[in-house]
Amino acid sequence: MGNYPDKALAVLRSVSLRIERHLRGRTHHNSVELPVITPPLTRDISEKICDAAAKMADKLKADFIFVYTKTGQMVPLLSGCPPDCPIFAFTPLESTRRRLNLQWGVIPFCLCFTGDIENNLS
Repeated sequence: MGNYPDKALAVLRSVSLRIERHLRGRTHHNSVELPVITPPLTRDISEKICDAAAKMADKLKADFIFVYTKTGQMVPLLSGCPPDCPIFAFTPLESTRRRLNLQWGVIPFCLCFTGDIENNLS
């Protein structure tokens, strides 16, 4: 909107790229721990799995994390405890891919899944 929409978009893109570079350069696991307010057991377990995956990726200095998901439920949990590498999320549903575009550090793709995980990885 306005007289210079292309310029405004370029500035927003430039700022967001600088912020992401800055945040990737610092350790995310030294942040303040929030008190747990009795989440459901399954979400609590899922959050712990995602937190452990992010910490393991950081410790191993992984270049990226692959997530295969139909519903996209685990991706926001992983994005909430962001690793120092990008998260590539693969889903067979376009609606899930669009929703995952809003998650921090997530690069979503549409991919038709097969029954064979090795084939999906290829």
